[in-house]
Formats: sequence, C-alpha cells, structure tokens
Amino acid sequence: MSNRAVLLASTIVYLTDGYAQCTANFSHVANWDTVTFTDLSSVANAHYYWNFGDGSTAYGTDPVHVFIEAGTFQVTLHVRDTVSLCHGYHQEWLSISRPFDTVCEPYTTDSIFSYNGTDYVEVNDASIGCAGMWRHIDAVGSQNSSPGNWYNLSNWGSSLTMSRMRYTSNDSIQGSVFRRAYYRSLPYNYDPAISYDTCSADFEYSIDYQPGGAVGTFKPLGPPGADTILISGFGNPIALIGQTSTFTFPYYGGAAGKWQTVTRRNSDPNHACNNRMAHTLIIRNPFYVAPPSCIIDPQPQNAMAYENGSAQFFIDTEPGSTKQWQQNAGLGWQDLFDAGPYSGVTTDTLTVSNCQNWWSNYQYRCVGHGPGQFVPQHKQRGCVVGDGGDRRVGSGPLRVVPEPGHRCVAASMERRSAGNFLAADECSRRPHQDHEHLRDGHGYRCLRPISRTLLLVR
Repeated sequence: MSNRAVLLASTIVYLTDGYAQCTANFSHVANWDTVTFTDLSSVANAHYYWNFGDGSTAYGTDPVHVFIEAGTFQVTLHVRDTVSLCHGYHQEWLSISRPFDTVCEPYTTDSIFSYNGTDYVEVNDASIGCAGMWRHIDAVGSQNSSPGNWYNLSNWGSSLTMSRMRYTSNDSIQGSVFRRAYYRSLPYNYDPAISYDTCSADFEYSIDYQPGGAVGTFKPLGPPGADTILISGFGNPIALIGQTSTFTFPYYGGAAGKWQTVTRRNSDPNHACNNRMAHTLIIRNPFYVAPPSCIIDPQPQNAMAYENGSAQFFIDTEPGSTKQWQQNAGLGWQDLFDAGPYSGVTTDTLTVSNCQNWWSNYQYRCVGHGPGQFVPQHKQRGCVVGDGGDRRVGSGPLRVVPEPGHRCVAASMERRSAGNFLAADECSRRPHQDHEHLRDGHGYRCLRPISRTLLLVR
C-alpha cells in the first residue's frame, strides 16, 4: 500500500476550551481470531467507539471481538469527552489468523497506485495450499472479480472499505462450496484526525442482529450537518435523511455474509461543506446453520466374523448428512435395506448378522451426501483407495482401477473416444489439473488423491 493508504499506528491529542485533554490508546491480546482489547485512554466523560476494520464496530471500554476471518485489519478507537467535546483516536494494524486449515491457508496482498492521474487498488492472491479452488475478489464495490484486476478509486472520495478474496470449490457433484476467505482493510483518503470536524462526513454505525434481519444504526461523528445516508446494494441507493438513521438489512450470503457499502454525504451550505465518506459493512447471519458435510472420516475397515456371527462396519459423518450402505456380492453395488441380516443401513454403523461362509469377500461401502446435494448416477465414478476398496469401477468409456502399490488410481478410456474428466476428492479439492485428458491407448493416468476417496466426473 502507499503511505497515504496505510497508517501503522498513531495517536492524536486535541486541546479545546479549558485545556481538556483526550488521549486515545489501547492494548490487545489475540487468541487466533478472538482479540481482547483493553482501553488505555485518558479522557473524562468518555464516549468510546471502535471500528475493527472488518465491517463491524463496538462501543465501551474493553471489547472482545471475533474477527470475521483471517486478514489484515486496521483497528481504530475514537474517544470523545461529551462535555468538553475534545476527541482523539488511536489506530493499529492487526494481522489475524486461524489455526492451520487443511483445506487451504488464504492470504492476499494489495497496493494503491496512480496511473494517468487516476488512483487504483490491485489485489493479488498469495495463498498456500488452495490449488484448484476458484478465487473471487470483492473490492471497492465490485464483486466476483479475478485476482490482479485494477479497481478504480476515483469516485470513492474518502472511505474505509475492504478487499476480500473468497476461495470456493466447484464441481458437478457438490456445486459451489465456500471454503475460506481473506480480508484486508482498505482506507482511502481516510484521516480519522478530522472525523469530528464540522465538515466531516465520517459516521458511526452499529449492527443489531435480530431474527428478522440486521438493524443498522448510523450517526454522524461530527456536528450535525445537512446529512444523507445512502445504502447501496439494493438497486438504486436508498437515501436515509436525519441525524440518526436506521435500516434493516435482510439476511443472505450464507457463511460469507453480504457485502454492503454505506455512504454519508455532508452537504451543509451554512459551512460550505460538501464531503462524502463510505464504509463497507459485512452483514453476517448469526442464525445461519451451515449444511452438514458429506465427508466420511474415518472410512470403514475390513471386518471378520464367525459363521452365524455378526460383523459391523463403522464410519463417522456429520449430523444431518444422508447415508446409504451398499453391498457388492460380485454383481455390482446394490443399496441395502433394514431387513434380514442387515440393520443400520442409513446410519454410521452397519450390522450384518447371521454371516454365512459364502459371504466371504462381499464388499460394503457407505455413500453419503449433504442436504441439497445431488449426485447424478450417470456421471459419477468413484472408488475407495485402500483395503476393501473396489478392484475395478466404471462402465462405458471411463474406467478407474486402484493401484495400492503406488497409492494411486489408474484411469483410462476403454473405447476409441476422447473425453475430459474432473478429478476431486470428497472435499471437492482438485489436486490435479482442472481437466485431465484421456485417449484410448495414450492416456492411462495414475492419479494421487488427497485422501482415500477420488471422484471422477465426466
């Protein structure tokens, strides 16, 4: 970032009538994404306003804040003496992380620069272990852009906005699944030293999360002016007039939340004011419940049983996912029913009772999916790599064969036709190229899945 876009740490002291002094300061202790702030300010009759740089705020002296995700955030504490009206602020940049994620470790960089007299910001991906995932950037009012794009800042005046990189997996089995994100506070022409000045357009905001929506309240930081609050993201901007304005934001956006920009215009002809300030909010739904994963971990192991005895197979899945145990007696996989020797066919534990000698080497597997996930039977080919897995799976031109000695799966086209397929594991992560190309006699591939399950989708 350029120097005018980043303020690493600063404190400002204002003296007003009576030489009242307002000095803002704080310390913090972080436990991954949960940060405890301690006020160290010197101010009487204090009003405290915190902006955490991630689209959320707080009042009071010692807030505990859980940041929305991993990111680099500019945290600002405003203090004001409500009697003498002196005020001050303190800012620090915080780097927030979470415990290492096996899905991927997100990270971005950004820079503000000028080109032909116009200011731009560029956001780039610097993640680790996110290969094969889609990357979408939300920044400066634009959504779903690609890394490396330039975002025009010329119409933003003064703003405290954000950039966000979203990492999603996408395939024909589970569709688009949000995995991780990385955020960066993006101050542009933003000087909190003048937030309380007569012509300042800066404002406070707070979000009250109710079952019917998120109620936003907006108040100017400085003296009353000819104010208009503009809410964007709903077609034409919605204008709210008055010194204190409220708006109820509907919930949508799932785990990633909804990106909203709120702008205040201070057009006060009595003081020749004509300024504008924008803040970016993330409206999160605290009542949102993520759908269960279809991951099966651990996977079932081989079982032994005496004649007329019982055998059990165990798996572990998330509550709410749908399970269906199947049997392969040599004629292909067939769904089991809770009848005869079988019980628990839609649970995490399958019990096979009254086992007979001729059942030796029968194979059992469990197929799971989350609600709303549809697995097209004519498209999916799957095999479990390891003991008890398929020896050969597939019909038509695409065939896959486990090769335990190489800990991989061999895939080939069996007829003289070319085709593409998508390789992914049960988390929809793609360890290989997005599309592998196979041709009869030329394209026999050994694919190494991330885990024990590899889904091949044509």
